Formats: sequence, C-alpha cells, structure tokens
Amino acid sequence: MKINAKTARALLLLSPSMAISSFYVPLATAQDLVLEEIIVTARKREENLQETPLAVSAYNGRTLREAGIDSMDDLNAIVPGIDLQSGSGVSGRANIFIRGVGQRNTGPNIDSGVGIYLDGVYLSRADGALLDMNDIGSVQVLRGPQGTLFGKNTTGGAVAFETNRPGDEFDMSIMLRAGDHFRRDGSVMVNLPLVEDVLSTRLSVAAIKRDGFMRNITTGKLHNDEDRISGVWQLRWTPNDEVTIDLNTNYSKTNQTARAQKCLPVEGIEGWQAPGFDALLVNSIFASDLQGLCDVSANLGEYEWTGDIDRSTRYFAETKGVSLTAAWDINDNLSFKSITGWRETQGASENDLDPTAAHITFISGLEHPEATPDKTHQITQEFQFNGQAFDGKLSYVTGAFFFTEETDERIQVSEVAAVEIAALAGRIVTLTSQRTELLADNESWAVYSQLDWNFNENWRATIGARYTSEDRKLFRRRAGLDPSTLSTAPGPVIDVGGAFILPVANSFNTAWGFNDALAEETRGSVSATEFTPMASIQYLFDGDGFINGGSAYLTFSQGFLSGGLSEAPRASPDLDGDGFTDDTDGDGIPNGAPFDEFFPEEVTNYELGIKLDAWDKRLRMNAALFYSDYDNRQLTTIVINPVTNSPAGATFNAKSSSITGLELETTLLPFGNLELTMNASFYDGKIKEYEDTRLSLVEVPAGQDCVADGIGVAVGPGCVLSQVIDRSDEDLARLPDKTLYFGAQYRFEGDYGTIIPRVQFSKKYNVERCFERGSCESGLWNVDETNVSARISWLTANDRVNLAVYGTNLTNRRDIIGGQPLVDSYGFGGVTFSPPRMYGAEIQFNF
Repeated sequence: MKINAKTARALLLLSPSMAISSFYVPLATAQDLVLEEIIVTARKREENLQETPLAVSAYNGRTLREAGIDSMDDLNAIVPGIDLQSGSGVSGRANIFIRGVGQRNTGPNIDSGVGIYLDGVYLSRADGALLDMNDIGSVQVLRGPQGTLFGKNTTGGAVAFETNRPGDEFDMSIMLRAGDHFRRDGSVMVNLPLVEDVLSTRLSVAAIKRDGFMRNITTGKLHNDEDRISGVWQLRWTPNDEVTIDLNTNYSKTNQTARAQKCLPVEGIEGWQAPGFDALLVNSIFASDLQGLCDVSANLGEYEWTGDIDRSTRYFAETKGVSLTAAWDINDNLSFKSITGWRETQGASENDLDPTAAHITFISGLEHPEATPDKTHQITQEFQFNGQAFDGKLSYVTGAFFFTEETDERIQVSEVAAVEIAALAGRIVTLTSQRTELLADNESWAVYSQLDWNFNENWRATIGARYTSEDRKLFRRRAGLDPSTLSTAPGPVIDVGGAFILPVANSFNTAWGFNDALAEETRGSVSATEFTPMASIQYLFDGDGFINGGSAYLTFSQGFLSGGLSEAPRASPDLDGDGFTDDTDGDGIPNGAPFDEFFPEEVTNYELGIKLDAWDKRLRMNAALFYSDYDNRQLTTIVINPVTNSPAGATFNAKSSSITGLELETTLLPFGNLELTMNASFYDGKIKEYEDTRLSLVEVPAGQDCVADGIGVAVGPGCVLSQVIDRSDEDLARLPDKTLYFGAQYRFEGDYGTIIPRVQFSKKYNVERCFERGSCESGLWNVDETNVSARISWLTANDRVNLAVYGTNLTNRRDIIGGQPLVDSYGFGGVTFSPPRMYGAEIQFNF
C-alpha cells in the first residue's frame, strides 16, 4: 500500500474516531464540554489510553448503551480492523478476525489468532463466546499481536470484556425490549451491599429472543433467529483497604436455528462431486441434477431458501464459568494479582453443507442418536506483579500463566447422499456415513515481563518478553456405516457397490448405526516453545497550546500461535476394500490415517502511532501505521476424506504473508452538545508464498481406469484429481481493503431530562469471504458491506427511566456476510446474508 505525504496529511486531519470509545461530561456551559480521560488496562495496569503505546479501542458501559451495542458482533461496524459476524459458516460460533487474522476452523485441535477474555479469563473455545453485553462495564479491543502480556499468545489481537463489579450501594435495573420479527428481550440487575464497605453482591440475568428472517420453503421454518440467555453472579469481599477478592460465576445458553444459506451459482466450474450426486437425483422431486437444485434456491425470494427437507439445522451452546480474582496492594510500590478460572463449554450444530433441499452433505453434532456435542473443560491460572522503583522512573509487570483444557466429548456423524431411490418400490437406498470422535488435550504455560523506563517527563522506553510452551494431543476414532442397521424391517440388507437393497420397501432407518468392530483409531501430539520479545520508544506531549496531551510511539512486537494436528485425515492403505484402513501393527484395531501437522504461526509487527488530545480537549485523534510479517500463516482448505470420499476441512500453512495498514480514529466536539465520531482503516494484505491442493474432475482416457492407472481417486462415477496449486495471487480472507465509520449524536438537555438522537454509517470495501480456489477465482464472495442505523434515547432528569427507539440496516441492504462456498465440490456455493431492516424500542428502569 502506497500512501504519499499529501494523502497522509489529509487522512490525519480527517482521522476517524475512538468512535464511542470516548465520552464527555457536561460542565458549566456548552462550550466547556470536554472529552474525558479513558483509563484502560491493556497492559495489565491502569493507564491513560492516550499514553498507551499500542492500538486499542476502549468502550465503557454508557457509550455501549448509547450506541445500541447489545452483542459482541455489534462491534463489527465500529472498531477499525475488526471483522465479526453473527456466526461461522452456518453455526452461531464466535468467528472473530482482527487485521485479517483469526481462524475459520473452530475445532478443539486449533486456536484462534484472536483471544477473547472475560474478566481476565481466556475463553478457549468459540462456542458460547459470542457474548451479549450483559452488565458489561467495559470492552477493550487490542489490535496487533499480543505476544507479551496477555494470557494466551495471539497473532491478531484480543478482545477483553469486564463486567460491572459489585458496589457499596443498592442498585437495580430492569430492561425490556420489543421489535419486529417478534423481538422480545429482557434483563434484570440487582446490586446489594451485604456488609458495609466489606461485602457486596451483584446478579444480572439477560434473555435475547427473536424470530428468524430466512424461510425454508421445504419445511416452512424460519431460520436466523436468536434465542440466548445469560447470567452473572458476583461476590466482592474487601477485608481491608489493601485486599480485594472477587468471585465471579457466569452461565450462558444458546439454542437457535442455524444460519440459513442461499445457493449462489458459479459459471464454468463442474463440481467434483456433481456426477455422483446427479446420478442419485434422477427421481428427485426438486430437480434432476445438482445445478438444477441450486437454481431452485437461487431463484427464490430474497429471504427464502431451500434447506434440507429431512433434517432441521440448529446450533446449541452452553457455558459455565467460575473465576476468583484476588488483588493485594502490598505497599505503595508493589501490587499482586491472582486470577483463577474454570470454564465448561458445550457446543454443537447441525450443518447442512450444501444449500439445497436434497439430503446431500450433512454433519450432525446433535440430533443423530450417536452424535454428542463438544464438551471442553478448561482451567487457567495467572499471577501478576505490578510495581515501580527508582522514584517512579521504572514501572514493571511480571507474571506467569498456566492453561489446560480437555475436550472429552465430541462425536459428529457425517452423511453424504442419504437418498432413497424409487427403484424397486423404494427398496434401494444410497448412503455414505461416518462417525468421528475427536478428543483433545491442550496445555500451555508462559512467563512474561515488561519494563517501562521513564527517562524524563517526555520520553519513555518499554521492553518486554514472553516465553511460551505449548503441548497439544489429539485422538480420533472413526467408525463406518453398519449396513445391517439400515432397515427397520427384519431381513438382510444387500450391498450392491455403495447402494443398499432393503428387505422391505420404504423401511429405511434414519437412526442407522456403525460398525465398531472395524473402528480405526489415531493418536498424535505436537509441542512447541517460543520466545516473543517487544520494544517500544514513546514520546509524551507536554500539553501546551493547541495540543492538550497524547503521545507518539514506535513499537516492535512479536506474536505466536501454536501449531497442531489437522482433523482431516490423509489417505492410507485399505487393501481389502472394506472402507477402513488396515491393522498394520497387528493390535486388532485398524490404524487410522495419520494426522497432518500444521506449524506454529509467527508474526513480527512494526507499528508507528500517534495519539492526540487537542483544541481544549474537544478533539481526539489517534492513528496507527503498521506492517506485520507472518510466517506459516494458518489457513483453512479442503481435502478429500479418504474414507467417505467427501470434502473435509483441513488446516495448512501459507509459508509467507504480510499485512500493511493504516488505522485512524477521531472524536470531535465541535460546538454545543454535538459529538462527531469517525473511523477509517486501509489495508493491503499479500500472500507471498502459499501452496495448496485443488480437487477437480478429470477425464479418463478410453481403456484406462481412474484408480488402477493412477489418474485420480474414484468418487462415484467421477474421477477426481488432487493437484498442488499456487494460491499466492489471492487476497487474504476477512481483510477489507478499507473501512469507514461515521457517527453523530447530540444531547438535548433540560428539565425534562436528556434526549440523544444518534445516526451511524459504516462500510467495508472488498471483504474476501471465499474459501477454496473455485470460490476465490469466481470473485463472487468478494463483497462490500454497508449498514446505516439510527437511535433516539430519552433519559429522565433523575436517570430513573431510559427510553429508546432504534432502527438498524435502514437502507435494507442484503450483504453477503459468510456461508459455505464449496464451489470446487458442487459447482456452486452457499451464502448467508446480513439481517434485513429491523426496528424496535426498549425501556430501562433504574431503582
């Protein structure tokens, strides 16, 4: 990305905002309004945001409420560099990217490049991590690698949520919200002092519920609904002025339909699975071939789709958490903090991978009798020492972090082409199915330290380092279909080359079983250690004249994301053709296909930043220019599952890539009670070196055999070739070329209270949401996203009642925000859309 001097000056003058991360307090007159100091804990201690040498956006509870931010995914429009949607693929899992770094895969065998923290506790799994703003006191979004201080070493950034702590005065609030699509939300909060200045407690409960807006015409059901509950109970004990102990328990549950995906045709690509599926669809009531199925879906209304007629897709997650935080001010120059956390996460989804009405490719984690949700237990422990020495010239943070998690339940059932053929009066069924149990055991520990040296009132230097050790273990057990379980009627089931003849017509058993006698097992483990340093030099402005404060900094930092074992299997010997790998070591258990290992992701980041408060503290301008160089970037691809001959996700490394970017934030109080906020970001991502595999159909010459002559792999009647290709010419996924945000609000104050009208506009340009090569080549998943929203709030003079009406997506845009673009497999892909225009009203009573 090339930015000349003229452009840089113009961008700095426009420099967009701390959005709602800044707020102000009215003083004597309108012209006395100023931006208030923002205190952040991004570096494990309280400090002024404008003097923190890293790119961070911070939001308190009041600004979150005024902007109508009710859930974590609402941050998507406001924070520069963040890409956060309502789910991943068709599920509701948290899938967050910062500066183009995150993780599409959400299995227990891999971590995200972005860390999510709740009251200092790292949330390891994506299930249940799409947090609602239930009694949230602040949110901090840190952009860039967090390789020194934060609990889990990450390469993209971190999002830290802090709940409101129990206070010494009685407080209570009730909120009710209603809107279209039968929106009905509610929350209750009670803060109760138990022993004056010693013991207090706080309880908050929230429920989010809304009907869906995507109608499945094959079942009549609405999808893309919301159905979540969450609760937080806290206890604060302050035995003396030096010690504070916080107990936090939290719970959440999500049980809603999966995100619907509409079919998007792609010209010029014949899916490598298409011939096999076409042969099975001759008697389909929907269409005679796969492309016809896609056309049926594509030609429906904007918010209509054709989902699987046989299965109801949904997403389920349940989390339970307990944390204990003890803070001790040892003396004026030293403090200690301990954060102990336990968390249990369960999650699963019913994934209809093809966006058609036929039962073609389906993964069950819930409804099949042999499927079980993912269940992960994690324990974290962190110790921190904060102190200063040499009359305050030296400030330091040092500590240790330990993390362990175990996924002891996760069984998914994959179904490919579960089609009941009309031939022989309903006695022939074709089905390929596999049950996969995937268990993981991950451990990490680290020690870290960071020192600040204040040369004088203006100059400060920071150095830090972290040593991280990671160990990951993975166990996979797979069982294939047991044909004898396919019929509900007595009698033998006959296998005729992949199709099964039932003993009685229409006796297909939807709760079929698996042959455990032939189950195969695979075990693997990987370990890695990494030393990640950082260094920064910073200049603090005096605050004379037009400039009232702020800083400029130059930072070097590194980050690390542990490698692991890819869930997708590699091809392995099946000499007897029974669909399982053979028992090569003679222990009586077939040996599973070995895991593919992907390597740790490493990043080196160079960042130049400037943060300014100016014009009598009515203007705040923050900018960050950075260059991030990545080695072994972890990306997701598609391979052939050698057992089912179906597509399977796998994690590969892109050997070399880089991201250059400029992020700008500004808040302006031009006159009276008017607040203007603006954000912008400009990114240029390059994949320098990335070799992947691509699957495609090949023609078999006359007289030759696909497998015997080494041409490819037989998938139904088709011959599939897996080729190594160069994908370095593609754009990085989830990294927009640029983003823009503008918000304006005015506070009308009087005896009646305060009325605050607010409008917001956000746009992302050229967001790449493709997946495998075919979808990326098509360009159809390279999209813009636009959102315009408005809100009017009224606060009574005593702040006892808050009333608001709002509207979102006022221009009723239908933007692609995700989907399953398996173009090389099917010849088309699936897309999910942003919600349509919505409106509603809410009222909150404070007691």
